[in-house]
Amino acid sequence: MRAWALKVTMGHAVNWPDYKRLCDRPDVVSRFLLEQTAEVVVDVELAKRLRGVLATAPIAKPEGHRGPPASDMFLFDLDADDARAIVAYVQRAIAAGRATSATRGRGLGGFLDAWLEIERFLERRLNQHGERTMAKHSVESLVTGKVWKVQSEIGQHVNEGDVLLILESMKMEIPIESPASGRLIALNVAEEQAVTEGEVLAIVEG
Repeated sequence: MRAWALKVTMGHAVNWPDYKRLCDRPDVVSRFLLEQTAEVVVDVELAKRLRGVLATAPIAKPEGHRGPPASDMFLFDLDADDARAIVAYVQRAIAAGRATSATRGRGLGGFLDAWLEIERFLERRLNQHGERTMAKHSVESLVTGKVWKVQSEIGQHVNEGDVLLILESMKMEIPIESPASGRLIALNVAEEQAVTEGEVLAIVEG
């Protein structure tokens, strides 16, 4: 996992057209998005790196910009693995009905869209450098019931056939196995959470 290289716009003030083009880039994010995303990221080191970006200088604003500090924009080089992990954490938070301090009234759907765009951007950039895109395997619930036990964590390497979690339905335990060997990039449920047949519980990349 490589370090993040923050690039700050220096020198003369940015004009409005250039500033808008910068803000439309997938790898340019707001202070608000970074702060709120850090609240749902369980990985301490990853959350620390998110907050670390905020300790640096934001992109210079054009003359007349009167937005609040939350609108500060940051340009950074995000590791593709970290982007996938953030997507998975946000998906998990949504599945668990969690919200952040500033999203209790509207939910995290917008956050998920933003990080999915960043993830796709970084994957395209990897492909342009000749690196292969790994297949993503959805892990679906076989029954309607609830999650009894979670036996895996986001980012963990798993082998085909490993038990990722155990469901409970009609007083029976149903182990849910990994369909392939690879890395667990999404875990959309928590223990005691109700699930329905066919629901995507997790995603394995490999």
